[in-house]
Amino acid sequence: MSNKKRILTDFIKTLKRIKKEESIVIVAPYFNEERLKDGYYKRVKAIDEIFKDILKIYVTYENKNNRIVFEPHGDKTIVVRYLPSSKKQKLLVSILMVVAKRIYCHSVWQVKKKFFKLPFVKVYTDVHGVVPEEETLYGRYEAAQMYGDIEEATVQKAEYLICVTNKIREHLINKYGKLFKAKTIILPIFDTTLSQYDIEVPDQKPFINGKPTVIYAGGIMKWQKIELMQESIHKRIDSANYIVCCPNPKEFWKTWKYEKSHNLKVESKSYIDLCKQVYTIAHYGYVLRDDITVNNVACPTKIADYIKYKIIPIVSSPKIGDFADLGLQYITLEDYNNGKLYNEAEMKSIVENNLKVLEKYIKIHEEGKDKFREIFKLS
Repeated sequence: MSNKKRILTDFIKTLKRIKKEESIVIVAPYFNEERLKDGYYKRVKAIDEIFKDILKIYVTYENKNNRIVFEPHGDKTIVVRYLPSSKKQKLLVSILMVVAKRIYCHSVWQVKKKFFKLPFVKVYTDVHGVVPEEETLYGRYEAAQMYGDIEEATVQKAEYLICVTNKIREHLINKYGKLFKAKTIILPIFDTTLSQYDIEVPDQKPFINGKPTVIYAGGIMKWQKIELMQESIHKRIDSANYIVCCPNPKEFWKTWKYEKSHNLKVESKSYIDLCKQVYTIAHYGYVLRDDITVNNVACPTKIADYIKYKIIPIVSSPKIGDFADLGLQYITLEDYNNGKLYNEAEMKSIVENNLKVLEKYIKIHEEGKDKFREIFKLS
């Protein structure tokens, strides 16, 4: 079969399924095991789980071919890879969207103004973060302007904004004032299937060679303050056992300015190994952020994980999403760098407090998920 015939056959087959089955088009890159180390893809998977019983058509620019590609993933998922530079491919994708009547965009990065012009189509946007401000942070000012325009259109025309924190909702309302028209729900990033709740966490984690274990789990992007963390590790290298888990250890070592120490391990681990082998022995965990809008409205997946696994956050700013409002307790980076460590009774008290914070967080998540199911008429 020629490529043209295969494309036409796959397109018609997908179109028929959308007409026949309850379905939704999701505009986002598809996730895999490797990608689930990143909070963005954890969110994509978490939403995917809620839509598990309906047909999901993922639409993404990630395409190594010149032609549009239709990839089945199990019984209920089709990933459509296309080239946005191709008018024909864009037309096929638009037809799928019009027939499905619903588009779910994972962040403003995935929204296009033309989506709001498609007839009888409702657009839902998952607000992971503040895209224009993040683009500005990286010095990409033209992109910041473009996404600012898209964000403004989104808060006016989207059917719903699904916000990961109340802080991000407040930020958008304050930013756009009377222009803000979209309905909202708060649905924090939290995926019980990823958090592996069957893993037993000891109440008292033993010290190794008389030292606590301090960890970091996550990426090594600018806003995650990796160099500040490295400075802290170097300063307190003899006071703790350090484990850094990041997708690419070589990238971490490229920015390391100090002598290497046997007290510091840098590894790449799957999420389940991270939970079993690292979280269960850790006492403290770095979550360093600047006190800026991008971070203040965020919902870091690692904080919920740290709390669940009885790890005390080390923070440079406590203004991270809704956690401070929920009563999160932590140790400041300044105190940690100056040699302050909690005693056993203090650690137990903080862990117990933070587990209550997690209960509140889960309740907000469950209430948001119930509202989400109601909106999409999911059983």
